[in-house]
Amino acid sequence: MKKRILAVVLAAAMLALLATGCSVAIGGLAPLTGDVSIYGIATNNGVQMAIDEINANGGNYKYVAYDEKGDATEAINAYNKLVSNDKVVALIGDVTSKPCLAVAQ
Repeated sequence: MKKRILAVVLAAAMLALLATGCSVAIGGLAPLTGDVSIYGIATNNGVQMAIDEINANGGNYKYVAYDEKGDATEAINAYNKLVSNDKVVALIGDVTSKPCLAVAQ
């Protein structure tokens, strides 16, 4: 029940931002450097392509991605920055298991 209410609130907030002309910030966490960067770079490029295509068709989204280097601590720090500084309304990622589990908590 709480998840459903949260989804409705987030959807309403996104619509309100679009109606006022503000761009909606979507956050991304991916390993862009380090041993598993091949996964993060591919994912990040795909997300950026999708955002660009959506914006070309009238969308108004801003994609903000941070390199978490495949490290759980870096992922938590990047997540906190996305939420507090960038005010993202949605998150794509994390890409690899350990950082994903750390951020999910």
